[in-house]
Amino acid sequence: MLRPKKTPDKVRTPLQMTRAGVIRAAQRALIDAIIRNGEASADDIRAVVVIPDGIHPAVIGTAVYLLARDGIIVPVNTVTAQRPIAHAHLMRVWRLADPDQGNVWLASNPTPIAPDSTMVGGQRI
Repeated sequence: MLRPKKTPDKVRTPLQMTRAGVIRAAQRALIDAIIRNGEASADDIRAVVVIPDGIHPAVIGTAVYLLARDGIIVPVNTVTAQRPIAHAHLMRVWRLADPDQGNVWLASNPTPIAPDSTMVGGQRI
């Protein structure tokens, strides 16, 4: 009996690589905004990160969740979203758990380059 060839877990399709690139770009945008302003929200990410067609906008929440899960950021407040499409929903405002680690995180987590040359926030991902 022939079995279908199993794709190794580490092999990613261009769409998955693009999604991973958007997540990284969103994380970098949030940390950069926090470094500049002391705190930031998803609106700060959406202002600079372009989400390509085929990627669900919830990818921004994934990016924030991963930083919070890893203890890089902590919530400090809740505000109303300013983007009209967000319909004034509530969202968290974040700060760095350790202000000295923002630039360290950015240096150790560079923006990846995707094979399809998708542009995010003016940068190739």
